[in-house]
Amino acid sequence: MASTKNYNEQGNIFPLAILILLLIYLPFLGYVHLFDWDEINFAECAREMVISKNYLSVQIDFKPFFEKPPLFFWFQSFFYHLFGTNEFSARLPNVVIAILLSIYFLHYSLKKYNLKFGIIWCTIYHCSILPFVYNKSGIIDPVYNAFCFVGFFNILEGMSSKKYKYGIYAGILLGLATLTKGPVAPGLVILSALVFFLFKYRFELSTHLKFWYRYSILISLSLLFIVGIWTGVETSRHGTVFILEFFKYQIRLLTTSDAGHQQAFYYHIILVLIGCSPSSYLALLSLTIKSKKEININTNSDMIFGCWILIVIVLIIFTLVQTKIAHYSSMAYIPISFIAATFLTYGSVDKKYIYIFKWHLIFLITLIVTFILAMIYKDQLILVFKDEFVKQSLTELTTVGFNWGQIIGLIICGVGFIILLSKFQKMYHQLVILALGHVLFMYLILILILPKAEEISQKSL
Repeated sequence: MASTKNYNEQGNIFPLAILILLLIYLPFLGYVHLFDWDEINFAECAREMVISKNYLSVQIDFKPFFEKPPLFFWFQSFFYHLFGTNEFSARLPNVVIAILLSIYFLHYSLKKYNLKFGIIWCTIYHCSILPFVYNKSGIIDPVYNAFCFVGFFNILEGMSSKKYKYGIYAGILLGLATLTKGPVAPGLVILSALVFFLFKYRFELSTHLKFWYRYSILISLSLLFIVGIWTGVETSRHGTVFILEFFKYQIRLLTTSDAGHQQAFYYHIILVLIGCSPSSYLALLSLTIKSKKEININTNSDMIFGCWILIVIVLIIFTLVQTKIAHYSSMAYIPISFIAATFLTYGSVDKKYIYIFKWHLIFLITLIVTFILAMIYKDQLILVFKDEFVKQSLTELTTVGFNWGQIIGLIICGVGFIILLSKFQKMYHQLVILALGHVLFMYLILILILPKAEEISQKSL
């Protein structure tokens, strides 16, 4: 554990981290139009709050919207007042929460591990594909997941230290999560904590059961207090309509394939594995016997075990749920990054991680090159599709400016990054190269691919 003196000396990392993250996430934040159902509807809810000055009720088309509570829309409304009603303001809450979450990563690491661990944790989280994309989006899940994860870590911290104050912190955070999107994820957090408790104390349950009973009541009361502040006001103004309709909607999502989101049962497993690259692969490497031994010697294995429980429960539950939307399994991203950080800090004894770094950059380059090739040979590509809507959308798509020079430049750039990763031996240097390559190629995806995807999917609308 880091000493208080060491924490104070290294605390100047916080302003530097904030500056770096602002430089990473703010550019081009409003470059692409609001994309897909979620971003558009959530931004509209906040816009109607500002116009109607009714911040207590959620509306779409100025009619009651029962699918989401109001907290995220309050955040968006706040930034609308500061920077205007636009894409930039709609997405800014997730940038702010990404920065606050990173400060928590560093704070927790300085308290429990060291600065090196905190930097690695921040870097590997922001260098994962979907966390990076989500943090630059206007969807609810980054805020929701941050509240849930920090709440979960507080529950585990309280169990370890037997201090009830962590139960209050956890309840408040899970209450805020419930006001952000609903009770499902906080329910999964509490279920994961219960499973963790039963496994950890399975041979001495009677000794610890009294603490868990009091602890869980404290968490529940704190959660209900936060949720009750808004639901009490809403119920006093409009009765129980919102609560009843909201829960009907939640049940429909769990039991039916709502909104056409029918996917294979393994959808979320594949999505997390690929979308959370390179963190997901590093987390799997941590399970090797040699790495696992080193990690257990140097870290608090309870937190790692708790993260695995949360990841597995999230994947199982949302594999069983009929409606399979990509955002659902995003709750696994942060615990995966924590496990990946423990592997890189303590378990990467044979440096196999370097191959994952390389393949991650190669994957991003391949994605961009494939897209550019599709744009160059658009006319031939149209012949492959039979769907008239797809063919019409591709026909109207503008492809001016795409050429083989861009592909050659990308390949040269990619080879340069791969050579640099091989040349440097220290992990810090390799992480910097990974971060630079990741941000560069993700911005190319943002600038080149996403506007065209938006043009195909919703330009006609």
